Amino acid sequence: MSRNSPEMINKYLFNVGINLYFDSSNVRVIYYLKTLFKNKKIYFNIVRCAEDADIIVTSKNDEIYKNRTLNEKEITFEPNIDFKRIIQKLFREKSLLLGVDPGDKTGIALCYGEKLILNEVISPWENAIYFIIDILKEFDCNKKIVKIGYDNSHNVDKLKRILKTRFDNVEVYLIDEKSTTKNAKLRKNQGKEKDRISALKILQRAGRRI
Repeated sequence: MSRNSPEMINKYLFNVGINLYFDSSNVRVIYYLKTLFKNKKIYFNIVRCAEDADIIVTSKNDEIYKNRTLNEKEITFEPNIDFKRIIQKLFREKSLLLGVDPGDKTGIALCYGEKLILNEVISPWENAIYFIIDILKEFDCNKKIVKIGYDNSHNVDKLKRILKTRFDNVEVYLIDEKSTTKNAKLRKNQGKEKDRISALKILQRAGRRI
């Protein structure tokens, strides 16, 4: 299965992806925002009804869905600026939950609220650290929780130090990773698929706060 396959992900979480509704015929805007989400590795769905949308892209002034509306006039076509604006709208009253399966190939799973919006494998480990830091910096929300599988103590210790020194608003938990990896292997998932599944399992488990 591909990394975007909902069949694999839905074994663990029912809601996958940010729902986008385009009340617009601006081809440039639509293409740009789709590309932006893909480049940021964020899962998204195109929905046909505004009521089902997390973000509504429109050229109108919509008072009904004001908090969820991204007006075309707000779009700068500067990816980092526009992505931050979208995230601020999404996380207005939501929490961020990040699951990390550390290793040479690091599985990462990210939820906002109850929705899985990212499930990636990043390598090498140094790149994964930068990726995690970027997520925590870009996603502006009231509560951020990071759950780390602690099977690899060296990588875990390094990540713990970075999180504690660079972020004062992040809750960090250690999760027993052994059975998550075992379960992934039992499903005959190899390589990146195994690491993605382990990150999903870490995301859902209780652990010890540090």
